[in-house]
Amino acid sequence: MARDIGQFDVKRDGWYVPCTITLVVGASSAAGDQASYTHKLDLGATVTVDPFIALPRISYLHGVGVIGALDFRVTGLPSKGDEVPKGERVFLSGAKPAVLSIGLDFPVAPLRPM
Repeated sequence: MARDIGQFDVKRDGWYVPCTITLVVGASSAAGDQASYTHKLDLGATVTVDPFIALPRISYLHGVGVIGALDFRVTGLPSKGDEVPKGERVFLSGAKPAVLSIGLDFPVAPLRPM
C-alpha cells in the first residue's frame, strides 16, 4: 500500500519545484518460510526542478527537468549474517537504509511544444 502523505510546491524567483513525500507499507513472505511474513515500511521524497523553465516554450530544453528521489527503508532490511533466500545468499554486512537517485526528465512528445 502506497500513500502520498504530503505534496507541496515551492515557488520562488520564477522557479517551480514540486515535492512529494510518500509512505509505503508492505508485507511479504519471509525467505524460506512461506508461513511467516516480513513487514516493510518505506519513506520517500521526490523533488523535480525545471532549470530551463525560463527558456521559450518552443525550445526543447524548456521541458527538460532534473528529478531527485530519496528513499529510506525503515523496516524490513536484512542484517549482517542473514540468508536471503535461505541457504542461497548470505549478507556480509547490513543493508543500507537510504538510496538517493538523481536523473533527467526529457519530454518525449511533442518534441517542439507550442
